[in-house]
Amino acid sequence: MKIYTNENHEIIGYSPNYIPSEYAHEYDVEDDLLSGKSFTVACGYKYEPQYELDFAEDGSLQYDDQGNLRYKLDDEGERIFTGYGFFPFIDTRVLDRLQQEADQRIADLTTVRQENTILRTAATFAAAGFTDAQALAVKSLYPDWNDLPEDTHLEAGQRVRYNGRLHKVTTAHDKQSTWTPTDAPSLFEAIDEAHAGTREDPIPAVANMQYYAGKYYSEGNAVYLCTRDTGIPIAQLPSTLVGIYFSIVEV
Repeated sequence: MKIYTNENHEIIGYSPNYIPSEYAHEYDVEDDLLSGKSFTVACGYKYEPQYELDFAEDGSLQYDDQGNLRYKLDDEGERIFTGYGFFPFIDTRVLDRLQQEADQRIADLTTVRQENTILRTAATFAAAGFTDAQALAVKSLYPDWNDLPEDTHLEAGQRVRYNGRLHKVTTAHDKQSTWTPTDAPSLFEAIDEAHAGTREDPIPAVANMQYYAGKYYSEGNAVYLCTRDTGIPIAQLPSTLVGIYFSIVEV
């Protein structure tokens, strides 16, 4: 991973989640350098180059005229680099408290996510027994057909979402990429989006819908009256079945 520091070598960010727009230094470090530390706590540390100090004969540190530490120099007059130091510049008791608070927030968030998962799982199981009208009110509880792996077994009566609409499996089968809910009329039935089926509120016709006598259906700007039950979901739309299953009411 990379860490980023300011001119004082204080950590101000790290990859991949916290990359600052401006920084003075960039370093490649081991991935576990900041392991277990929240972003706030990480910013309480420095990552700074270290150099070999120049000690006096009595073992004491030596300082220059400006009061800065003196370092040993190599043959080219450069300080002798010994590695990098990683250390806190803020009271460790403060950092420990900040880390405890961050850990608690994560624990609370994890608990909420677990509870939401349990609730959604329970709701999904309950949704399997809903009526079509109830199912339409909670479409998001049903899986999207596109997200199901190939060869997933689908039982008759199971519902799936496809292109924003809810469909019901009419014949048990294993999912095949070419057997989409709109291309396989023998396997799926489109569930109507709760229209009354009257002349004033006709049911939008879609592929793989079962039609019922006496109900009105719309296709484009036209309205059709179904004159006899189809008995099964069919792929054809009303405009292709005039005189067989439909009569034109409005164009």
